[in-house]
Amino acid sequence: MNNYNVVWILVDSVRTYYTDDDRSRIRIMDKFAEDALEFTNVITSAPSTVMSVSSMMTSIPACYLGRNYNEFRFDRNFFSSLPSILKDHGWNSQAIVMVPDIREKLTVLDLLDRKYWPKNYSHKDDWSNKDIYKILKNALKIFSNQNSKKPYFWFLDFNCRQDPETSNIVEDSIKLLNENGFNKDNTIFVLCSDHGYPDPQSGITPEILKQKKLTHDMFMTDDNIMIPLIFSYPGCKKNTKFNNLSSSLDIMPTILEILGIKISDNVKKQWFGESRFKIINETSDIKADQERKVRVDARFLGQNGRVTAIRNNKNKLLYFHDKKKFELFTIGNSHLDEKRIKIEENKKIYEDLKNEFKKSEEAAIKFQVDYSIHKLTKKLKKLKDIKSILILHNNQSMSDVLDNTLSKLYTDAKVSILNFNEIKSVSEINFDLLFVFDDGVEKNISQIISKVKFKDKFYIDINMNVSIKSGMLMRFIKTIYYNRKFYLQEPMLIFWKIGRVIKVIFKKIK
Repeated sequence: MNNYNVVWILVDSVRTYYTDDDRSRIRIMDKFAEDALEFTNVITSAPSTVMSVSSMMTSIPACYLGRNYNEFRFDRNFFSSLPSILKDHGWNSQAIVMVPDIREKLTVLDLLDRKYWPKNYSHKDDWSNKDIYKILKNALKIFSNQNSKKPYFWFLDFNCRQDPETSNIVEDSIKLLNENGFNKDNTIFVLCSDHGYPDPQSGITPEILKQKKLTHDMFMTDDNIMIPLIFSYPGCKKNTKFNNLSSSLDIMPTILEILGIKISDNVKKQWFGESRFKIINETSDIKADQERKVRVDARFLGQNGRVTAIRNNKNKLLYFHDKKKFELFTIGNSHLDEKRIKIEENKKIYEDLKNEFKKSEEAAIKFQVDYSIHKLTKKLKKLKDIKSILILHNNQSMSDVLDNTLSKLYTDAKVSILNFNEIKSVSEINFDLLFVFDDGVEKNISQIISKVKFKDKFYIDINMNVSIKSGMLMRFIKTIYYNRKFYLQEPMLIFWKIGRVIKVIFKKIK
């Protein structure tokens, strides 16, 4: 096993190429690549920071890891991750992340403890690139005084938006790490982005997004789903580029292979990424790489407005889940050279990519069912003699998952599914069990279920957590509990959180 340090530097929203706006590739990437390997054809798992980073750290597609963005909670007890594997093998794992909401959702990372922050820094604040540098500098000083012989895993989160000094600060951070003993002879460096950003040349600008109330994560164009990826490790080739189609899910397996850490088959079988070490050593199956297909997801399985892309070297198939509609594109040589083509005139290409989509979608849904069984078995094992179950919902995808789950848990029971709107038009009904999806959207749950008679009632959130109560207070308490580390370290944050909730309530009232 190689006890190399691992330094992973992520710069949010950077494209693979240079442009005139603030989402352009940054200069340090070219400079860094002079002594490193660069993969020039890399697709992210999701054009969203939380989804993308969680996928990178697990080598598992984003659609597996969560069901809804607002309620996203990475399950560290169920999924193995790069930080958890490294910690189990003796690494000291630390992450510095810019935005409070992202810090709370990216529990796949081991966030740097507050005692290592400089004075006057708070979790409630957004941190700038300069702040990330200052926090890193302060932490490195403290760690160096501890004389720990453990190797380190550092994850640093920077942001190119509205900061023309981003490249300089990232370069200064690399120099700072070098000065503190993290160098090319003992450290694996990863420099990448989580996703790109729609190019203004395509007609999509931040102003247009705001005007049309759109978000960048819904675009599946290559400017948005391709990422720069530069990789360095002790003894690696220098100034070398690889154009093999790759996925952001490949980074974790590659790091672990270079480190020589043995991974159990139970963990490996969860991975969807492929180590790029064979490509680096020019021993890979080139034909297999040419035929590879990579999946990208906008939004989680339980959200509206989902879009999925299946991309190979030459073509891309999009599926709009709400509309149940496919679109097919051909990929050109330049970054913006992709054109929509007619499905009926390209049947072979369409069927090939469609079959890949169907196979991956069926696998994702099956996984969600298996995960739900894992979550619910302990909670519901005491319930006996169940013959009839009603699921009330406003989310078809997740109600289907729950239907399949309960059908496997209670093989003799009849499971019925009704939308919240449908229950209003039916007469009084009786069930042994009532399951109500509580995603925080439907306000009149108690009134809606008044027609239903039941022996037991449970509220289920999008993460398949079971409770006997619903409502905003319950969700607020859950949020505090899941992020208790922040509030224990900084008790005054509780008033900040209450203030944010009050603002949201007043905004909804207006």
